[in-house]
Amino acid sequence: MERALSTTLGAALCLAGATGGWAAQPPMGMPAVGLAYELFGDANLQRLGESGNAAEIGPMDKGSSDWGLRFTGMLTPPADGEYLLRAEADTGVRVKLDGKPVIDGWALDGARTGKVALAKARPMAIVIEYFFARGKGGKQAVLRLFWTPPGGQEAPVPAGAYTYLPPLIEVRGDEQRRINMQLPDGGLKPVVGVQNLQVFRASRGKPELADGDGWTYAHHQDLAVWKGRLYAAWAMSPKDEDVPPNKVVYATSTNGLDWSAPTDLFPRELAWATRFYFYRASNGRMLAFSAAKPESGEVTEAIKKVLLVREITADHHLGKVFTLVCPVPGQPPSFETATDAGFVAACREAAGSNLLLEQQDYGVFLGARRMPWHDNPDLNKVGFWKFGKALCFYHRQDGTLVGLSKMGYATRSDDAGKNWSKPVQPSTLLAGSGKIWGQKTSDGRFALVYNPDPARSKRYPLAIVHGDDGCAFHDMRVVQGELPRLRYTGKYKDLGAQYMRGLAEWADDGTLADQQAMWLVYSMNKEDIWVARIPLPIKADETAFPADDFTKMAPGAVVTGWNLYSPKWAPVSLVERAGKRGLELRDGDPCDYARAVRTFPESAKVRAELELTPAQANARLEVELCDAASRRPIRVMLTETGLLQAADGKVVTDLGTYAAGEKLAVVIAADMAAGSYTVQVNGGEVRKLSVAEAAATLQRLSLRTGVWRGLGDGGVVDAAADVPLATASVFQVQGVKIDAR
Repeated sequence: MERALSTTLGAALCLAGATGGWAAQPPMGMPAVGLAYELFGDANLQRLGESGNAAEIGPMDKGSSDWGLRFTGMLTPPADGEYLLRAEADTGVRVKLDGKPVIDGWALDGARTGKVALAKARPMAIVIEYFFARGKGGKQAVLRLFWTPPGGQEAPVPAGAYTYLPPLIEVRGDEQRRINMQLPDGGLKPVVGVQNLQVFRASRGKPELADGDGWTYAHHQDLAVWKGRLYAAWAMSPKDEDVPPNKVVYATSTNGLDWSAPTDLFPRELAWATRFYFYRASNGRMLAFSAAKPESGEVTEAIKKVLLVREITADHHLGKVFTLVCPVPGQPPSFETATDAGFVAACREAAGSNLLLEQQDYGVFLGARRMPWHDNPDLNKVGFWKFGKALCFYHRQDGTLVGLSKMGYATRSDDAGKNWSKPVQPSTLLAGSGKIWGQKTSDGRFALVYNPDPARSKRYPLAIVHGDDGCAFHDMRVVQGELPRLRYTGKYKDLGAQYMRGLAEWADDGTLADQQAMWLVYSMNKEDIWVARIPLPIKADETAFPADDFTKMAPGAVVTGWNLYSPKWAPVSLVERAGKRGLELRDGDPCDYARAVRTFPESAKVRAELELTPAQANARLEVELCDAASRRPIRVMLTETGLLQAADGKVVTDLGTYAAGEKLAVVIAADMAAGSYTVQVNGGEVRKLSVAEAAATLQRLSLRTGVWRGLGDGGVVDAAADVPLATASVFQVQGVKIDAR
């Protein structure tokens, strides 16, 4: 954990202690320095030495003789010239300035000096990494840093030269360290009340229910709010990323629950994918964009040069297509030729917006105006690990502008985007090749959304952290923790929810602000498009036990407090059928399921009462009580053979049968300390059972119309079979009451 350091180190960055600790106060007469420090335990000492990745290191074990420290901040020299830096350190030390090694002495007999050119009054980012290990020859913990200025004498680096610099992004808490990548949700708690709703489902077997063409690659999406409607846009191709033919499509919704069929945002003969599609100008005009289709076939983001533009009118129609950036023969004319002065003014503003255009990889639409860091060799590593892919921006509470890129890079600007700090990979932001999204939410707070895989390679789960200032974030929770099967093969198709985008500062006219929700759009497996509705303020944990009577809730309303996973062919919604209201799970998807989850305060003793009605006696509904780490100790199932069953330890036992159209009243009482639970159906016999797996507490109820799939991907499907089931299974839930007893 990183924290401010003020009184523990002296002017010479003095660290001393016979037992491997550090001085509680600086030596007499030495002023304190202000750097940030992190503590590391001996169990991870080798990893620190190999990778220098603070996020991989656990907290310091104060009872150990082997430990490490990392100091970060700024160093400001008093004069120009070449300085000699010297460290006294036992056992290992490394010093970096602006990311470049100056002293690399990680071994006991390693280097302790280094030369560096410094500029007067120019602060440089300094990182000092230190470890002490008796097992590697260490005798007494000591760390001192000296410098010899040009033409001067060696002296301790003075306290005034150090400046504490808060981290650009800091994700607090231990959730990332505890992520279990053997679970689709990482074993993280869900954010309370998030609802995942499928906008588009690819299908070759029923193209008329999908995009009309049966194309199965869908990705590069964006989101906007305009005149009371949500707009989602994305790019599509038959099966592979960046392989033509190509189209850019969009769909709209007034509530986020029901979406129109996708239709072309730009003519197909012109359009290609971009990282963004919307811009609301200060004069109230809404613009839409796409990259122009290149003359060559397969393309990469870096070679896109021409950007097309058209207006989305106030009555939701699309205007004439023009070129916004880099007009060339054979493409639509420049926007400057348009006769609508308001449209021209909006286009000029968009063309002048560095933040809008810098979102495209490597700033290709900006030319000489792009960030100079795109050309920095330190940030352009081999393969995908480069800075500048899929940038997004937000303003922190203090007005600082933050930019976030793939590969976990972050940069800042204090002059409205004219100049940017050297991009860094914050040690607590475990993001890899997937996109990071950051924004200020409509309740005045901030959120980051990304795939927090410690190995930085997977694109699941989709998680969120939130905070008050746009710098410090906490309470990592899952937004989307499902992994449906990747049904169709294709180039660069990764498993999981990815490339998420929310509402950028310039893509929201505020007409849905009264819904008090944060909206995200993302692709699942790069073949389906989803949105997530996250209630505001973001609620990390439920504080009250629920008593939900769905018979009194309005059909079509938001299901408050419930986490929903709602595919188009397996929707979860409040309905009224034959005069009866309830929460309906309707599953007609051969490759997916419907799911509804209700969180509650963690408790070792839980009583859950459910009233539900199955419409048939040949479909599956699994009712589970889960703990905060996604263990499933309590399991009750309605099966495809009409049986009502429950887990009893490692086996499954029959509880009886159920019938179509007949209401079931199920009472589950769990005692996790005893490792047992009871089930009572329709007031009958109380059956005592053993838990299926050990857990100390319970934290949520799960209703799911299919078996738990974990990480298992069923693989590709027969296109002819990827069609809605002839008869959907339907379960209507009338009420749920949960308490601790």
